Formats: sequence, C-alpha cells, structure tokens
Amino acid sequence: MTFTVLLVGDSHMEALGRALPPLLERQGLRVVHAEANRGKSTAWYVAENRLRALVQQYRPDIVLIELGTNDQPHANYLQTLRSAVEQARSAGAKKIVWFGPSYSPAIAERAEAIRIRQEGALPQLGVSWYDSWPMTTQGHAPDRVHFTLAGYRAWATSMADELAILPRPSSTMSLWPFVAMASVAVLLARLFR
Repeated sequence: MTFTVLLVGDSHMEALGRALPPLLERQGLRVVHAEANRGKSTAWYVAENRLRALVQQYRPDIVLIELGTNDQPHANYLQTLRSAVEQARSAGAKKIVWFGPSYSPAIAERAEAIRIRQEGALPQLGVSWYDSWPMTTQGHAPDRVHFTLAGYRAWATSMADELAILPRPSSTMSLWPFVAMASVAVLLARLFR
C-alpha cells in the first residue's frame, strides 16, 4: 500500500520539495503536494489557517512539516505549536512528522531557542519530531541560512532516512484480509451446522 505525504515548510521546502519525492517513493510514500512559503513562520501558517486548508485539500496519510527557521521564541510560542498541530489534526492528519530548524550560522542563537522549544513540546503533542541540526552542519549557501543544492540533497536524504524507520499510519485497508477471512469463517460455520 502506498501512503501519501504532504510537505509543508518555509523557503527551505522549495529545494527539499524537489529532492524528497524520489527518495520517499522508494519507501512506498507518494508526495501529493509540496508547499513552500518564503519567510513564513509557524505562526503565519496558523493565522492563515493554512495547515487546515492543505490537509483538507490533499487528505495525506502523513504531514511532513519543516518549520522553525522564521519562528520567534516569544512567550506564546508553545501555544503556536499546539495550534499548528490542532489545525492539522482537526482537518484529518493521521500522522504528523516535524523537522525542526536547520543549523544556520547566521541565525544560530534564535534557531537554537526554537529547536529547544520544539523538541520539548512537539513529542508531547504526539508529533514525531526530528532535529535537523545534525543533518545540516555542512553545505551552506553564502547567506549562511540556506544551502547549496548538494546541502539540500544531503538534508533531504537524512530526512528520508528518518522516515524509512517510521511506522506507517494505520489503515482499515490493512485489516481487509482479516475481515474477509473472518467473514468466510462465519459463513462456513452457518453452512455446516
């Protein structure tokens, strides 16, 4: 069975959204849409109700979120994360996978604060959270925030490796053989009474 994936993120998702689909296809995952919004934060996605709209439109099995680079570690940040997860879940997201901010030397202090908050909050909300820092220590572009094509490919490969070991969302289709066998058993028991 092929599971569908929705990719959501900031400017990094422009390159990741091209690099990830072939890597995920090898794992039986089909990307249904990649949404990249330059300069946008988790708060923007929440305020625009964008996560809900995307999940409702594409009905993915897995929502892969790459956000944090443009986030601010303000007092309401944990509520912003909760709201993002609630939006996706209320729209029908079965599994949410979140990759935190990359290691970017130009914004390392702020990104580190976001990374710590995401790591502490998102797993408690039932989200599979992954630390992008170890995946992004090399391959930076001259702006020291973004990456070269090779840098994005390396990050995408690390992301796909993490997804390869992730349990897939449950599906009623996976129960079909057991339901069919039980139905046949009940029918045969009635016939041979």
